Amino acid sequence: MSNNSIHTENDVLRMISEKEEGSYIKDDKLYLPEQELTVWVNIISSQQNNKGYSAQLLFFINHPYFEQPLVESCAGVGNTENEAIEMCMESFYAAVLLSVQSALGCDCDEFIESDVMGEKHIFRVPCSSGTLNMGGQFLEKGDLWTVVQDVIPQYLGCKRVYWVKLFAAMAGGEVICEARVNGIVYSGLTEYMKTHLSLNGEKPEYSTYKAFVVLIQQEKTFKPCPYTLEQVEKLTSDAIAKLSAVNSQESHDKAINDIINSAPVESLGWELAGLIPEMYCMMVLNFNENDSVMYYKKESGESDRVMTSRLSSYDAVARGVFGYISQKQPTEKEHLSILASSGMFKAVNKALNDGAKMEDLRCSDIMYSVGEDYRIY
Repeated sequence: MSNNSIHTENDVLRMISEKEEGSYIKDDKLYLPEQELTVWVNIISSQQNNKGYSAQLLFFINHPYFEQPLVESCAGVGNTENEAIEMCMESFYAAVLLSVQSALGCDCDEFIESDVMGEKHIFRVPCSSGTLNMGGQFLEKGDLWTVVQDVIPQYLGCKRVYWVKLFAAMAGGEVICEARVNGIVYSGLTEYMKTHLSLNGEKPEYSTYKAFVVLIQQEKTFKPCPYTLEQVEKLTSDAIAKLSAVNSQESHDKAINDIINSAPVESLGWELAGLIPEMYCMMVLNFNENDSVMYYKKESGESDRVMTSRLSSYDAVARGVFGYISQKQPTEKEHLSILASSGMFKAVNKALNDGAKMEDLRCSDIMYSVGEDYRIY
């Protein structure tokens, strides 16, 4: 490789491959056969600025345990374009890939448990779940995992793998935080982490902390989901099309029954019928999502709050709703037909008619109705 040439995606994979014995590159992907991992990368940007060069790379990791590829964005800076790209690679390798490998190869005896509707799910905590610190230090205790580990169980459900990404930085004397579970930012978890950090009083010009913890559910408590994410996205698109044609109470009831009956399991049908109108409303009105939703059993009156990360369907429904809106570009009439099924939209409409301002409104947890034998997957 010439020193004058700019690194390509395959060059980045080669640099990682040089660190991993037995790995090989094929069809623009890096394979690590010993741990059944596949890695690929996209160079999103690479440009010159006042202080040198900056780059942003998007890395993907897949494994048979994962429902979908793990995606991680890494930024880097350097005196040259290649230095910036190499910094992205090193950050990904140290903070993410090694963490995934550690989790897959770990046999330590530290576990955390979650309880989902009376069923226990046990996850192994990797032996090495340390925090990568770059620049100065503004935390008394630099281990971000210990800050959130007591509340993480409520975010864990039935999935085989959950990856938790924690980030904290100092910028302009202010602390910036972000907490993600399976790639999704959770504002409640982020706020919890920020308020529980132990600061040391220092205010360095540049300082970041990043932790990446992969939690794998034990075989004895894991039960495979009876549907795929691709199925959920397709069912979501089909369900919205049914709701867009609603023009009476009778057609509404028929559409809801069709949506429930179209699902491979009834519990998913209830989630589709209840979540889709509310998530559609949130996207159209540009409301931020909460960390949780509420399910309600009509017959018994039982209800419970559940983190959206526990619902295997939730993110796929969100992608399906977003895809439908962006691709189909519904008319105003179709929007209103779909929103007529949303309790949130009705509440917003009433608040506006009563004199409230749109910018002052905040959405509460979505509530959806389910049957008595509802089960979370």
